[in-house]
Amino acid sequence: MEDVKNGTYTVLDKDSGKLVTVNLLTGELVHEALPVSLRCKVPYSVALSQALYTLVREGMSINKISMLEGMPTVSLMHRWCVMYPDFAENLKQARKDRAHTFHDRIIDVTDEVYLNRTNIGKEELGAVKSVIENYKWLAERGNPEEYSSRTKITGDRENPLTFTVVDTGIRRTRPDVEVTCERIEDGGDGVCASETSDDTA
Repeated sequence: MEDVKNGTYTVLDKDSGKLVTVNLLTGELVHEALPVSLRCKVPYSVALSQALYTLVREGMSINKISMLEGMPTVSLMHRWCVMYPDFAENLKQARKDRAHTFHDRIIDVTDEVYLNRTNIGKEELGAVKSVIENYKWLAERGNPEEYSSRTKITGDRENPLTFTVVDTGIRRTRPDVEVTCERIEDGGDGVCASETSDDTA
């Protein structure tokens, strides 16, 4: 996962536009890095990537992140995914974690509606439902294992899927077999014959 060295973690301070490194144990500020003015020349670093992952987890898209000072462009982030497999894997995990943020936003919106239910009209309620549905969709797509309403059945080598086939004894004729019966007038038994239709002609 993420490369957190010496018990520190780096985030982007939205107010100052600087990368801020904090000690994970004490919460104290370790150091500040000056913001980069030219985003097209942003070099890849573990500290910068950690700040990017945090913003993704908080619910931001990489499009919005690229507009922040000191952050790389969208195309550069895509290139980093190819150049640095760890970056691609961590960004994928951050997007998966972002589903929790969207889930919590549904709770927040629902609580807000409940607390102000006497002041909400039908049009506003429709807009709220639309927002909730969008967050629900984003949570399901971002982390289907956690939030999808579909049931997924999987197996592995230790726990393979097994199926039991039960023979009920019921036999059905093939749909391409046509059964015809002829009655014999001399008092004998009826005779039935089966003909197989040829659909290839």
